[in-house]
Amino acid sequence: MTEEEKYPNCEKLAAASDQHRIIMEFLDNIEPELAVWGNVDDLSSLYPIDNKEKTVLKYLGVDPVELENERRAILKSIRQ
Repeated sequence: MTEEEKYPNCEKLAAASDQHRIIMEFLDNIEPELAVWGNVDDLSSLYPIDNKEKTVLKYLGVDPVELENERRAILKSIRQ
């Protein structure tokens, strides 16, 4: 089993690290009331961003819970 198969969310995040950084910097520098997330075709799904990191991970297709589980598994395998 390859690393990509074992840790798919870590691999997705690593592949999108530049995008992640740029989006987070952008969100850090705009007015909070301007930060919205949703489908631009459906304005009813827009709402204020309350957790920027979680929102960016969702945009990148990374499951934050699974990402944390994968990180813990990696640390556990290193410690053994």
